[in-house]
Amino acid sequence: TGHSSLGLLRTCPVDVLKVDKLFIDGVTGTAEQAAIATSLAQIARVMRLRAVAEGVETADQAERLYQLGYRLAQGFHFARPLPPAEIERRLAGRSVPAGGDDPGRWEPSSLAS
Repeated sequence: TGHSSLGLLRTCPVDVLKVDKLFIDGVTGTAEQAAIATSLAQIARVMRLRAVAEGVETADQAERLYQLGYRLAQGFHFARPLPPAEIERRLAGRSVPAGGDDPGRWEPSSLAS
């Protein structure tokens, strides 16, 4: 949690790379604005990490992030903060992919479209 040096990716047991909203905000703008989010997606893929985009607020951002290789994202585009009971209700109604119950293979429709 918090801010870390990218150098720690080589020395610490890491399996998820969370990309801060600051870098997600410009993903639909110029190449310069999207450069860090684009680079972090590539770093995550090469290092066999999951990349999570934080602070996704629009469908355009979600679509662009999907194109860049992000399969995990969070933010107001998907849902506002919810009380625990509502989260449990929504997760209980979640569909499982035909290939099994591996949560890594499930893609929310709002990112997959």
